[in-house]
Amino acid sequence: MRHYLLVLLLGLSILSLNNEAKACHAMLIINPGFNYITDANGNNIGIEITGTSNNSSFGCTGTYWMDIEVRCDGDPFDGGPFNPGFYGPLTDYPFLQSAIQIKNSQPPTNTPYQPTPLMFTALCPGQTYVFRVRENHNGNVSQWSAPIAFQTPGTPDPLLGFAAASPLEVCPGDQVQLTSDVTGGCGLAATYTWQHNNANTQNTTANPTVPTVFEVIITDPCSNMSITESIFVDILPPPVPGISIVNPALVCEGDFTGLESQGASGGTIQWQVAPNPNGPWTNIAGATTANETSPAVNSNLCFRVEVFGCAQFSYSDTNCVTMSPLPIPNFFLDNSCEQSPANFIDQSSGNIVGHTWDFGDGNNSNNQNPSNIYTSSGTFNVSLEVITADGCINQITQPITVFPKPVANFTADNECLGDNVNFQDQSTVTSGNISNWIWNFNDGNTSASQNPSHLYTNDGNYNVQLIIITNNGCRDTIAQQVSVFPLPNVSFDFNDLCVGQIGDFIDQSTVSNNNTTNNLAEWNWDFGNGSNSNQQNPEFAYSSSGNFDIILTVTTDNGCSSSDTANITVLDVPIADITAVPNIGMVILDVEFINNSSGGNTYSWNFANGITSSSNSANNEFMSYLIPGNYLVSIVVDNGICAAEDTALVIVENYPDPEFDLPNIITPDGDGVNDFLEFNFRWMGSIEVNIFNRWGNQVNSIVTSNFDEVGEIQATYGWDGRDRATGQPVTDGVYYYVYEFRALNGQVITGHNFVHVKRGK
Repeated sequence: MRHYLLVLLLGLSILSLNNEAKACHAMLIINPGFNYITDANGNNIGIEITGTSNNSSFGCTGTYWMDIEVRCDGDPFDGGPFNPGFYGPLTDYPFLQSAIQIKNSQPPTNTPYQPTPLMFTALCPGQTYVFRVRENHNGNVSQWSAPIAFQTPGTPDPLLGFAAASPLEVCPGDQVQLTSDVTGGCGLAATYTWQHNNANTQNTTANPTVPTVFEVIITDPCSNMSITESIFVDILPPPVPGISIVNPALVCEGDFTGLESQGASGGTIQWQVAPNPNGPWTNIAGATTANETSPAVNSNLCFRVEVFGCAQFSYSDTNCVTMSPLPIPNFFLDNSCEQSPANFIDQSSGNIVGHTWDFGDGNNSNNQNPSNIYTSSGTFNVSLEVITADGCINQITQPITVFPKPVANFTADNECLGDNVNFQDQSTVTSGNISNWIWNFNDGNTSASQNPSHLYTNDGNYNVQLIIITNNGCRDTIAQQVSVFPLPNVSFDFNDLCVGQIGDFIDQSTVSNNNTTNNLAEWNWDFGNGSNSNQQNPEFAYSSSGNFDIILTVTTDNGCSSSDTANITVLDVPIADITAVPNIGMVILDVEFINNSSGGNTYSWNFANGITSSSNSANNEFMSYLIPGNYLVSIVVDNGICAAEDTALVIVENYPDPEFDLPNIITPDGDGVNDFLEFNFRWMGSIEVNIFNRWGNQVNSIVTSNFDEVGEIQATYGWDGRDRATGQPVTDGVYYYVYEFRALNGQVITGHNFVHVKRGK
C-alpha cells in the first residue's frame, strides 16, 4: 500500500513540473535580426526582419505574432500606438507586425516567424535606423528586444527652406505675420526655432519698431540637417506730402486742369480743393492717386495734397488756377440762290483771335467773314466756333435758308447715221419758272427752242450742252453725250455642201469703232429655200441639191442694219452601211463585216482595236478580237465632197467566275465509290493541290490543266489515298491539303482544307 502511494506522489510531482515548464503567454523573441533585400543589380532596397518564437510557449493553442517598431537612430521608441489585442497586420513605418503563427499542443520547438519586409522607399536614404521586436499573443506581450541597427543607402535631398512676412513694411510697433516652410531632407515634420522670440512653431508674429531681419532655424528629423532662413521687414517712414502741381494754371470756364503729386510717400493720398489759399478745404471725391483731373473750373480755385500715414496727416504746398471767361459767338447771313456765294458776317464779342466755321454742308473755313457755295437748297445749321487769346473756345449754331436752283436735264435717242436726233427738255425747278433754253449741238449748230430736232452728217459722239435760266435768275447747265452710230459692213463665208450635210456659215461682217463703240449683235440668215437662222455662225443642212441665194442681214447693238447676198451649190451624199457577223461572243471572236455601202470614192475602216484600213471599193472585211470588251467598228464613205459613216457594235465577252467544290472525305477501298480526292470544276484552266499528313510531310499532289473549252476536266485525275514516295496506301486519318486554282477568266484562288481518309467499315 505504501508503495502505491509513493508512486502516485512521484507521478503528481512530475506532472506539476511539466506544467510549470509550459508558457501560455508571449515569450522574449529569440535571435531577432534582419537580412538585406536586394534588387536584380545587387542593390540593397530593404530588409527582412527575422525572429524566432521560444519553444516554451508551445503546448498552448492560439495565435502569436511579432510586433516591430522602427525609429531613426537617436529618436526614442514609443510603443504606445500598438493596441496589444489588435492585429492588422500593421505594414507601414514605424509600426509593423509579422505574419501570424498558430501554435498547438505539438511537441515544443523553437519556430521562426515568417520574415517581415521593410522597404527603403518608406525610409530616409543614407541614415542609420534601429528596430526592436516583441512577441504578442492576443494582447499578452513579451518584453521588447534590444535595439538592432541597420543602414539605408543613398543621400537625402538637400533642405530647401523659405521665410515670408506679411506685410513687408509696417508702421513702428504694428504686427507682422511670419511664416516658414521647408522641402527636402527626409520629408518628416521639421522643427522650427525663431530667433527673435524662441518660438518653436512654423509660423509666428512680431511687432518691430525698427527695420529688422527675422531668422528661423529649420531642422529636419532623422537626418538632423538644418538650414537658417531670414526675411527683412522694413519700417514705414512718417508721411511726406511732397509737392503739388496743377497744369494748366490758366483754365477756361467750365474746363478741367491736371493734378500731379511729386514726392509724396509714407501714406495715402487725398487731393483737396478750396476757393482761395486760406480755405476752407474739402476732399475731392475719388481723387486718391498721384495723378488726377480736377472738377470743372467755373471760378478761381486752389489745390493741395493731404497725405495720411502711421496716424499722421501731412499737407503739400498750395497751387491755384485762374479761370478765363468764354467768348460770345454770333454771325449774320444774307440768303442767296443755291450754288451762289453765301457771305457770312462775324458779330462775335470777346478777346477773339480765331474763327472756325462749319457751314452744315461738309464745308468749313477759318476766315472771320467767309463765303460758301451750297450745292443744294434748303435749311442748313451753320456753326461758328471762336477762340480767345487765352485759348478759351465757345460755339454757336444757327439755321440758314438757301433758295433752290433749277435742275437742267434733257433726253435724246441715239440714232443711226442719216436719222434725225430729237431732243426733249426734262429740266425742273422747285420754286419759280424756267424762262430760257440755250442749246449747243457740238457740231457748230445751236438752238433756242425748248425741244429741238437736229440731223448729224457724220457718225460719232457729240457732247450736247443745255443752259436753263429761271425767272429769279438762278441757272443750271448740263452736258450729255448723244451718239450717232455707223451702219455695219456685211460679209460672210461658206463651203459648197452635200444634201443633208451640215455646213458652217461664217459671218465676216464688221462695224466701225472710230468714233463710237459698236458691236455686231443680231444676224438674220435666209438660206434661199425657206429656211433661216438668227445665229452669228449657224450650221445648216440642205434637204435637196441645187443652187440657192443666201441673204445675211446684220444689226449692231445700237440697232443699225445692213445686208449682203451670195450663191451656194448643194450636191447628193454617198451611203454607208455595214453589218457585223457575229456581233457577240467569247474571246477569241472571229467577225466578218458585211459592206453594203455605195456612192463613195474611198471606204475607210476603223476596227476599234487599233487597226484601220482603206480601199476604193465596197469590200467585206474580217477581224479577230482577242480581248474582252465592246468594239464600235466604223466605216467612212467619201465621194470627195461629202462623207457618210456607219458603225457596228461587236461585244467580246470574258469567261464567267469559276465553279468548284472542296471534298473532305474519301474511301479508297477499291469499290469504285469515292475512291479519289476529286474536285468538280467549271470555267477552270489549271489546278495544283498538295496533300500533307498531320506532321506536315507532303504525301502527294494533284497538278493538271487538262480542261475543255468551258473549264471542265477532260481526263481521270485525283488522289487515290497513296503516298507518292512509297506508292503504298496512307493510313486512315485526317490529311491537310493546300490548293491553287487558276480560272479561265484569270482569277487565282488559293486556300486549304482537310480530307478524312477512311477505308472499310
